[in-house]
Amino acid sequence: MAALVVVTGVYVLVAFAALGTQPWQLFERQEEAGLATILDNVTHGTWASTILAAGAVISIFTVTLVTLYGQTRILFAMGRDGLLPARFAAVNPRTQTPVSNTVIVAIAASILAAVVPLDRLADMVSIGTLTAFIVVSVGVIILRVREPDLPRGFGSPVTR
Repeated sequence: MAALVVVTGVYVLVAFAALGTQPWQLFERQEEAGLATILDNVTHGTWASTILAAGAVISIFTVTLVTLYGQTRILFAMGRDGLLPARFAAVNPRTQTPVSNTVIVAIAASILAAVVPLDRLADMVSIGTLTAFIVVSVGVIILRVREPDLPRGFGSPVTR
């Protein structure tokens, strides 16, 4: 919970700082990379926006890696639970990792990256993530109604 508060606070501070550096009317004319444009305007050079862009590129690699690893584990768990063929539950005997799942996800991601335009791919990822969160949230509500006596690891003042 503390991490959520900190991240939200930093996000709000950056937004206020951006609004404080230039009139709000200028935001309307910026097509992309608003923060980079603001840095260029404030520093009267491109060095700050270049550093920001480099950080963004590094972040993209990290997020992509985490997403690919996460998907391989999801396929593994679904194979283990019988929701996918048992082949998806296989792990390498030496490394204990789902190597075949990693190859499958890497090939699928490579094909998508080669065929689908980036803006469309970003929309697909956002919609997919939103759909996953909605399905989990609805599932939790249904489970709480159908099985009200199950032990719960999380509670709120409203539910206790």
